[in-house]
Amino acid sequence: MKLESQCEYISFSLNICKQIKKIALDFKVQYLKGELSPQQIKDEGLDGLDYHYSVFQKNLTWIAEAKALGLITNSWTVNDVKVYEELKAQE
Repeated sequence: MKLESQCEYISFSLNICKQIKKIALDFKVQYLKGELSPQQIKDEGLDGLDYHYSVFQKNLTWIAEAKALGLITNSWTVNDVKVYEELKAQE
């Protein structure tokens, strides 16, 4: 269906993320597990970090660092406006 440009891939497995990038460098791939810094994500050749919001609460500079490195940032399970505002302020 030629929808590759509209898809992004996410995984808790760093190995899977790297394998997807080997298949096609233009695929957008983000890592989910949360233990790698933005610089480590960049060094692995991935496009971004997609972490549970608590990871960003513990690492207050990671969103800004990721943005500076040109990485995609996403956060999951944000069900509270206060948490959203807190993360948005980290940009």
